Order: sequence, then structure tokens, then C-alpha cells
Amino acid sequence: MKRISILLLALLLTAGCLSKTPSQSEGADKPAPQDKPPALTVVSGENQTQATLSTYSWSWPNPDGTSTGVEADGLHPLDMMDRLTPLLPEEGQPLTLCFELGALTLDRLTIRRWDLSSAGDPAQYDSGFTLLPFTQSGNAVTVELPEESSGIFEVHAYFTGESRGDGYYAFCLQGPEASAEGEEIPFESQPVRIVWRENLGEQPQTQILRTPAELTEALGEEEAYESSSDLLDELKASYTEPFFSARELLLLRLEEGSGSISHQVTSVFRAPNGVTVTVQRHVPEICTADMAAWLLFVSLPQGTVSASDAVTVVVQ
Repeated sequence: MKRISILLLALLLTAGCLSKTPSQSEGADKPAPQDKPPALTVVSGENQTQATLSTYSWSWPNPDGTSTGVEADGLHPLDMMDRLTPLLPEEGQPLTLCFELGALTLDRLTIRRWDLSSAGDPAQYDSGFTLLPFTQSGNAVTVELPEESSGIFEVHAYFTGESRGDGYYAFCLQGPEASAEGEEIPFESQPVRIVWRENLGEQPQTQILRTPAELTEALGEEEAYESSSDLLDELKASYTEPFFSARELLLLRLEEGSGSISHQVTSVFRAPNGVTVTVQRHVPEICTADMAAWLLFVSLPQGTVSASDAVTVVVQ
């Protein structure tokens, strides 16, 4: 069985993790205590990504002898895909997690993994994940990943020193197996916002359309759409018999708790077991307090999706 090793070097042992702390510089003043857990960089060969810090509990000393503490609540890793940059490990290179420790010491940690298909699913928060075993020697931790190495990862690390506490980090690994035995499908996509309604059902919904009549029937419930009516009319006028002679439409329905959240289809991948569509959610820092629904029209070459194919939508 193929395995990928994760070598966690909290003592910065690789060239990608080398740094010089202020205390090592001649004549440097004593650095101020850290007010949150250290940054974590995930490195594989020349590829790297920054893990995202979420929930943490942290305290540090003040000059007057008192201390300050912070309790910060963050998102669950499965709700952070829009903030994570997937990392593709280089073949034959270890995956190294580099903490910018400074004067801190890594005390202990746990590492968990969920399948990419669990993204955005609250039912998988406390189930469906793999608690990864590891061996620890001082500040070095080695973890053996399963063959299906792609996934969403959570690192829960504890630190000691003048500043101390624990923090949860998230990162995404896109293993080589995710691109094996398949092909990227060329596509064009167009998002259209529609009026949210209570009977939208489980999201996301998928529907394959191969004729103008099927398109008209699919849009029959969308009579009361906001400012998108003109755009939908334009799309219906362009998706005619000549279009469907060479193309087919994959229609996705999504709903959001805010109309400020938008979507972009980033890839369509054809594998032996079906078709996977990846959708990137764009979440602004400040969102409006209104429910919204979206139609995503994905134009594909004719015959991309067969009747027996499973269509998987991964929302990041």
C-alpha cells in the first residue's frame, strides 16, 4: 500500500522552515510575548501552503506580573474550505508541518482527517473522520496517512513557554490519487441568483439537461426571480437546438444564508465512477442578512454525463 509520511518538525529542521528568532540576534531586545498560537506552514518540496488558525485558548504574561488570556472561537474545518488552499504534495517528498515556534515549545498534538466529500456537512463534524496515529520524539512527530491521502486536516496543538495554550489549525491536502484515472472536462458556467423559497429541498441539487424542452421545464418554478429574469431569458434564448446538438447542460441549485455569498465553478473532473464538479464559495467579510438561492448553468461537451454516472458536487 502506498503511504505518504507527514514529518512534523517543530524544531525547524528543513530549509523551508529555517528562521532566526529575535533572541538569536545580537543586541536584540527581549521579544514581546506571543498573543496567539504560532503560524503553521505546510511544505512539500517546493510547494507550500499556510494552515489556517481557527479556535484557540491562549495566555501570556504582562510586565506588571499579571497575565492576559484570550478564548477565540473559530469555524469547524469542514466549514473552512473557502479559506483553504489545497496542497499537492511533490512525489517522493515528505510533507512537513513547520511551526514558527520562537521561544515556545510544542508540548503535544493530535491530527484528524476527513474526506473531501465531508466539506460543508455538519453531520460529519464528529463522525466520519480519521484520528491519525503518530509517534512523537521531542518536538518531532511522524504520521502515516492512509492510501487515500486527499482530505481536510485538523491539527490540535498545545504549546508551553512564557506564552502558552492550544490552537486548532486546518489545511487541505489534494493527493495525487485525486487526479488519477480521469480527465479534466472543459466547461463554461454562468451563475444566476433566484428568489429563495422553502421548498428548495436538499442542496446542492443536480440536473442534466439535453433539450430546450427539458430546460424550459426545469425553469418552470423560477417564475419570480429578482433582477435575473433578463439574464435567464438570454440564457434560454442561447440554449437552443443548435447548442444541444453538441453540448449538454448541468444545472446546479444552491442556497445560502446570505445573498452576499457567490459561487464559481472551478473544475469538472470525469472519472470512471462519475463526474465531480468543484464549486468555490466566495464569502465576503460582511454579509447581508437575507436568504438566497442560485442556479449554476454548466455547459459541457455532449455525452459527458451518462445516465448511470454519479454527479458529486464539492463546495469549497
